[in-house]
Amino acid sequence: MGEDIHFRAYLKRRQDGKYVNAHEVCEWNPDNTPFEAPFSGRNYDVFSLFGSGRGNYAPLPEAQYGMPEFLVGTDFDKYCKDCGFYGFVWFKAPVLEKSLGDFIERLLDPLKYLDEDTDEYLDWKELRSPGIKTAKQMQKLHDMYMAWYDEHSTMLGVANELYGNVKHFTSRYCPSEQECDPHCDPPPGRYYENSPHNKLFDMQETIFLFFFDS
Repeated sequence: MGEDIHFRAYLKRRQDGKYVNAHEVCEWNPDNTPFEAPFSGRNYDVFSLFGSGRGNYAPLPEAQYGMPEFLVGTDFDKYCKDCGFYGFVWFKAPVLEKSLGDFIERLLDPLKYLDEDTDEYLDWKELRSPGIKTAKQMQKLHDMYMAWYDEHSTMLGVANELYGNVKHFTSRYCPSEQECDPHCDPPPGRYYENSPHNKLFDMQETIFLFFFDS
């Protein structure tokens, strides 16, 4: 049986401290590409980043597990229980952005990513040590790089896309007409940096919630 991942974002209102479903108050994607697009195709390596228990990558650090407290006992909580959703994991937006950025940086460099006590790490360390290399050593290093990026290229692409979406969401979005003064500049429907309507929400407290079903 396959596994699907789902996503919801919640914004924290500055005025009353309550969280509201982001889909109800704003749009953040000028290309009309669903935020969930990086997860399409049931990529279990991607799912592993969010603690699904499958895939070849360790879960991102600083994840919070379980239903967020502000959603416990809500209609959404009941809906998830009725539908059999499980594996709730969530991040505050700045934490997710940093965790993804750190993951990408480490994955780009085998010496930062691999455990130091593995043979693969020692091979990389030896071949990348300072000094003149023989033609055979240079060829081996080239082959190792090609194999490494071939193995992780899909994950790097998706992680970069997700990182970009998180960064875009927290820095640029336009509220819906219900949340926006029709006389504001620029008008509703346009995307702009540092929206004055960020004053409506505490973007540092934005919650990104991921969960699974089979």
